[in-house]
Amino acid sequence: MTDVAGPQGISGGGVSVGTGTAEGVTGGGVTAGAVSSGSVTAGAEVGRGERNEGTGRRIPKVGDEAVVVSATGIVSVVNYAYTLVLLWLLPTEQFAEVGSISALLLICGTVAGAALPWVLAQEVLRSRTDVARRRAAVTFCLGATVLQGLAAGFAACLIASRYAPGGVVAVTFASVFLIFLAATVAGYFQGKQSFRLIAALRVAEVG
Repeated sequence: MTDVAGPQGISGGGVSVGTGTAEGVTGGGVTAGAVSSGSVTAGAEVGRGERNEGTGRRIPKVGDEAVVVSATGIVSVVNYAYTLVLLWLLPTEQFAEVGSISALLLICGTVAGAALPWVLAQEVLRSRTDVARRRAAVTFCLGATVLQGLAAGFAACLIASRYAPGGVVAVTFASVFLIFLAATVAGYFQGKQSFRLIAALRVAEVG
């Protein structure tokens, strides 16, 4: 067989591709070489706020951490100021009622944040390209959130009804239900990595 000279010639019946594409072919086979000019490096550095092409996950923007920490600080200050105002304005008996109900809401908030939101956040993050899987996860978590909110609301009302008037008990039930609903919504946005929106919702919740 007659060899025909290519960009770098042919040796042993193989094809050798010139520089800039692939290097070297031996023993009649094509050897993939290193790509030089115009190459794209896998796992190249991705700017913050963009999506990593390898994993499809969003890289948090610069300042997301500061926004979340600042929102936590604002919520803490507002809650503390709210407690001081109630301490000065309410009689002792009424302040005891408010303090007891606040403790119930704190317990419900802890339970709500440690249950379904984590499951939903993981499913939303993993099903970024699977719409059916994400829809199923959202539907399940919303249904479970309603059931949890109703159960926790009734339990809180049974406790509060022993020392609080009917209007306060009704507000307690609504507050507990909204706490569970807000926690699930926050879990959804956490899965989408919308940390600044979560921070804004946290501040608006106590505003």
